Amino acid sequence: MPLSQAFQFVQVGKAEVDCAEVSEQRVEAKHVRFGFIADEMEQVLPQVVREVPTAQGPRKSIVYTDLIAVLCAVVRDFGTEVDAVKRRVALAEAALDNLDEKEPMWT
Repeated sequence: MPLSQAFQFVQVGKAEVDCAEVSEQRVEAKHVRFGFIADEMEQVLPQVVREVPTAQGPRKSIVYTDLIAVLCAVVRDFGTEVDAVKRRVALAEAALDNLDEKEPMWT
């Protein structure tokens, strides 16, 4: 699976909050759960969505351990890209400094 496909989900996926218990209009932190909509995930990253049988019929579920591995690969890939960009910026800055030394802009 190309990492660009995984990154596409990071761009369009919406995290959802499920508050299992709310008291006096305050959400108790121990009851707050975060997740994603399986149907949305399936459109972009179907490899991490499974159909689970339930008493009410089949239900889609996300395999979060697989999703974590994909997201780690995306982060690693971006780290590599960021390092490459940093090297290019450093070279460009050095070239500009070199030009300034040869022909100062402000005299």
